[in-house]
Amino acid sequence: MKSLLHELLNHKDGKIIRLSINGNTLISESGKSEKLKRTEKEFPNEQEVQKNFLKKEWEALKKGYVLRNDNPNIGEPRLHYYVGGGYTGSLSFQGTDKGIFVYQNVVEANIWKDQLLLIDGQGKLLQSIPLPKQLAWEIAYQEGNQTLYLDLNHYIYAYNLESQEFENLGANKSDPSSFISVGTNRTVFASFGQLKSLDNDNKPVFDQTYSTVTIKGNTPFAGVVSPDGKKIAFHNKPGEISILHADNGDLIAHLKGDFQMIEKMEFTESGDLLLAQEQYGSWGMLYFDLINNQQITIPGLEMPEYSKEVSRFCLNADQSKLVLSQRNNVHVFDFKAKKLLHSFRLDHIVKNCQLKFVNEYLGVRTDYGCFSLYKV
Repeated sequence: MKSLLHELLNHKDGKIIRLSINGNTLISESGKSEKLKRTEKEFPNEQEVQKNFLKKEWEALKKGYVLRNDNPNIGEPRLHYYVGGGYTGSLSFQGTDKGIFVYQNVVEANIWKDQLLLIDGQGKLLQSIPLPKQLAWEIAYQEGNQTLYLDLNHYIYAYNLESQEFENLGANKSDPSSFISVGTNRTVFASFGQLKSLDNDNKPVFDQTYSTVTIKGNTPFAGVVSPDGKKIAFHNKPGEISILHADNGDLIAHLKGDFQMIEKMEFTESGDLLLAQEQYGSWGMLYFDLINNQQITIPGLEMPEYSKEVSRFCLNADQSKLVLSQRNNVHVFDFKAKKLLHSFRLDHIVKNCQLKFVNEYLGVRTDYGCFSLYKV
């Protein structure tokens, strides 16, 4: 196997841990950079040495070390940061020009204490921000007004980065049907039967009611605003998606397809294609032609696995890359040319993660308590 080298830094005391693999030998160097203690251990095969490499790295991360790699190759981490806390299923994070906000749940004396960790690209903790409600299911950033929008257990809050104050934008009750999404000068959210479109002053552009249906204990529900802030895709009925004007809520188009429930949707910048991830059913990707208002297939973007199930998907800022994940495997596509570029495996994950680009790097928050940035 090829050689492997990761260097971890403890920001508090300046100590480093340098882990490397040479053949089937794991090499560990630790201490101050001018005086490192070196140990070597040989393993019977490649699988065992890789397993122990990650185990030793994880132990270091849990002690407060941070993996930093300023020159990662494709598929390699630029950053590993231990978030820790209890696993709630909520794996949200969001990059901003102030840093990266990562949701953390901790339990102290049997009391949940939910907060946002603000870290920089080097893994330095800048601030810990207590949340007014538990479970940050989603975080979105509106650059136009320097505000984070948070879905806190289906209550919708705004957090202004300048005033550092929270504002409850939704109802006083929560409801399992909720989403938040941001486009250019437009923020859209739904909660407790109200679909709202806001301007950058958080004033309603329109506000309309919706209803939901329950199928075998599950509620079809998803929504997204287009990058230009002009259209909303809204899903609250099996096999149906409504395309609405973001200025007034009027119906533009009504899409029907061979699906029951949608987990997530994204518009292309051109506005002529809608990407959707099916929940249940095939658990795969769906594509909708918004010029002819019909579901289509794109063979070049098919998951290169026996199972076509997609755990998560995301697009980078200029939509030149599409990333699909299946458990701990990540597949990166050239979205313009509609072809697979490369694949790699994620570190420090059990089976679930959240994906979102942070500038040019792929941000990953895993169910094992790790936040990472990967070069793709």
